[in-house]
Parts: sequence; structure tokens; C-alpha cells
Amino acid sequence: MPKEKVTNEDLAAMMQNEFSSINEKFENIDKKFEGLSEVFTTKEELKQTKKELMENLATKEDVDKILTAVDGYKKQVKDEKDERLSLGNKVERNEKNIATLAESTGTEIE
Repeated sequence: MPKEKVTNEDLAAMMQNEFSSINEKFENIDKKFEGLSEVFTTKEELKQTKKELMENLATKEDVDKILTAVDGYKKQVKDEKDERLSLGNKVERNEKNIATLAESTGTEIE
């Protein structure tokens, strides 16, 4: 069987078909990537977010002020607890003294 001759026009048509096919594939890929900018964050958006976070981040001085305030409240709570214990002990001693006085004087306590 003799081979058919391929002309320049035939080659051009084949190449055109292949390029059209490749262009279609790239168009499909482009369509898939079109919506990604809405989904992913850009480098500039990340830089802006980082800048905003850094501006709103607490400094060491801020943390030190908070810790100082917490330490102050902690001391107040401890002092009040110690005071309540002391008052409780005084009340207990006074109740014993009253009971002793009542017993020695023959007074009845309700």
C-alpha cells in the first residue's frame, strides 16, 4: 500500500487542531483557577493581617501591668482571708469566755 503524501496544508491543519485542543485544556485550567483568589489569601492580605495583629498585640509593659494588678488582688484576698480567720478565732475565744462567765455566775445562755 503506497504512503500518502502529507502536504504543508495537512500539517498546518493537524497543528491547528492540536493547538486548539491545548488551548481548550488551558481554558479549562484557567476556569478552575479563576475562583481561587476568593478562597486563598494573597501575600499582601497576609502582610496586612500580620501588621494589624502586631499593632494590637499586648506589649511586655501591658502584661507586667496586668500581673501587678493580679498580684495586688491576690494579696487583698489573702489579707481578707487572714482577717476572717483571725476574727473567727476571736469570736470563738469570746464565746468560750462568755460561757465560762455564765457558768461561774449561774447565768443561763440561750
